[in-house]
Amino acid sequence: MRKDMESGVELAPAKLTKTLSVVGLRDDGLHFIESEMVTVSLYDEVKLTADRGSCVISDPDGYISYLEHRFGEIPRDGRNLAVRAAEVLGTKAGLAILKRIPFGAGLGGGSSDAAAVFRLLGKESELALAARIGSDVPFSVIGGRAKVTGVGDIVEPLRFVDEEFLLFLSPILCPTGDVYRRFDDIGGDASTNDLLGAALSVSADLLEVFTNLRKLLGVNIKLAGSGSTFFLDQGDKDVFEFACFKLGLQEANSAKIDIYGSKLTALRVRSVVC
Repeated sequence: MRKDMESGVELAPAKLTKTLSVVGLRDDGLHFIESEMVTVSLYDEVKLTADRGSCVISDPDGYISYLEHRFGEIPRDGRNLAVRAAEVLGTKAGLAILKRIPFGAGLGGGSSDAAAVFRLLGKESELALAARIGSDVPFSVIGGRAKVTGVGDIVEPLRFVDEEFLLFLSPILCPTGDVYRRFDDIGGDASTNDLLGAALSVSADLLEVFTNLRKLLGVNIKLAGSGSTFFLDQGDKDVFEFACFKLGLQEANSAKIDIYGSKLTALRVRSVVC
């Protein structure tokens, strides 16, 4: 998904995990999953630069800086998946990343940035190499809508469906490893995401947001990946439109909301292709 061919800026869309079942455990501790994922219209922007080996991250909205102040900086070295992708692909170019996808939110921002590097360098077919960077990176390289299995590295593209989602972003860090370890202890539940109970058990703050959103909207909401983002889809269009009306999102695409003390950002996004 190239926004501007001349400037060389690649859009890196967020990944939304619509459904997630944990179906097994590999010997190395990684979990086998069955999932439906879709890329949505919340973007980072990634560009190759002449500043060899550098990684500059900008934050136009200030939200990422707020998260960094609370939880620590996003790595600018090989711990950053985009930097690792550049290293593995053998480029000496630097990276400039404009961040809008919050980290620790279950939206695959780091994987999406790495996937953008693959596309910038014309390496979209190198999915086995992408899987070495991170298990979510192959899906993020392909984008669109897909059935994802294995440890997240087996991607079966599905027919694209144009649909809308409401994302609820909260300034809560939900470490994926912690959530999966809690899942190993307590198991899953009957929701569309096996990790919901584990995530709510790991984070009392996340449980409070979940409770307050359900109280406000009067409907069940879904967890994206291992959290901390919640979302509504258009499975029940009347419920979706009511939520947009309740939050003032009939025309606008975003709103800052305070729900019984839980301060969130609500975003109305669409499914997109890469």
